[in-house]
Amino acid sequence: MGRPRLIISVVLQSLRIDDLAVTAEVPDNPSRPPILFIHGILGGPWYFEGYQRYFAARGYPSYAVSLRGRPGSRPVRDLGRVSLDEFVTDALDVVRVLGRPIIVGHSMGGLIAQRLAEEDMSDIVVLLSSAPPGGITLATPRLVAKQIMNLGPLLRSRPLSATDGDADELIFNRIPVDQRAGLRAALVPDSGRAAREISLGTVRIDEGRVRCAMLVAAGLEDRFVAPRVARQLATKYGAPCWQYPRHAHFLPMEPGWEQIAEDVEAWIRRRLDQPASSRAETVPLT
Repeated sequence: MGRPRLIISVVLQSLRIDDLAVTAEVPDNPSRPPILFIHGILGGPWYFEGYQRYFAARGYPSYAVSLRGRPGSRPVRDLGRVSLDEFVTDALDVVRVLGRPIIVGHSMGGLIAQRLAEEDMSDIVVLLSSAPPGGITLATPRLVAKQIMNLGPLLRSRPLSATDGDADELIFNRIPVDQRAGLRAALVPDSGRAAREISLGTVRIDEGRVRCAMLVAAGLEDRFVAPRVARQLATKYGAPCWQYPRHAHFLPMEPGWEQIAEDVEAWIRRRLDQPASSRAETVPLT
């Protein structure tokens, strides 16, 4: 395959890169490098809308990819059998068009971002409520109980969905109750195989190959990715670790997300103002 084609369709800031749907917010006079946002399992680019507008207003061309199997994006024959590597390929196709964008990954998107960092595709990577690679267990008693209830899709590589109760308990527990129904309706089925790979830790990352500056941010009330995971990720990569009280898994849309976005943008700006050779941080901060 050749270089992915950038096909622009100016409809509500919608782009297409090959057959991937990408949402864009581009300032009139960009003054900063582009940012690529990568969503998590069951999700889509829709939940980065606030972040995209926030960063575009500060000079960053902002792009959010819709990974394969989502409505209107790269079609798949069997969603349940899509691997994490295939999702990484989707993100790579967008990265190669954008150049070396800043990468922000949430949940499963954070693990994809780590793979991109390992392949030296960015100088600056931000992990939000990120899933971990092999060597850092995701398991908690609460999560294992939920996984047992979904053994069929996980073991047989079938499409995986979340019940309303599970979504509220694990993903939206810091979202106001009156807003949860609309968010649950936006969730989509996803790959049982990719979920299994994440759960069993079969996706390995060689931290010795990660040269970029990296930031880890998480909520202290996260029930999906336990707070200890963020600290272990920070240790693995020698990255700062910011853990926010009164926040949980859905950082991009929880009340107060603007403060986190402000903190992240300030950190990115400091990295951009440093010489490229000194951007990588080696001492975790809490």
